[in-house]
Amino acid sequence: GGFPRHTGGGGGGGGAAEESSSETDDDSSDEEWIDDDTPWEPYLNECLFDGFTSHSFEANFQYMQSTYSFYVPYKDYLVDPKGFFSYLQEKVCRYNQCLYC
Repeated sequence: GGFPRHTGGGGGGGGAAEESSSETDDDSSDEEWIDDDTPWEPYLNECLFDGFTSHSFEANFQYMQSTYSFYVPYKDYLVDPKGFFSYLQEKVCRYNQCLYC
């Protein structure tokens, strides 16, 4: 608990033919998780910080603001809020990067 569940990208691999080396299975799963070739698939209703799922994208922003003091300055001027959120979610969930630093 405590962290978003979403890891982005396609769901489940796609091929079961690669079972030849059981020693590298754990290592390869880490490499697949940070696979830059896999397009990011955002979960717009999922909180960036704890994985809580809201009923809508707008409710998700409200939840993050009230629970974590998440603040987007000049939000009214944001041209693509969902694209911005997707970018932030990818930084946090896919690359484990801090939004503050």
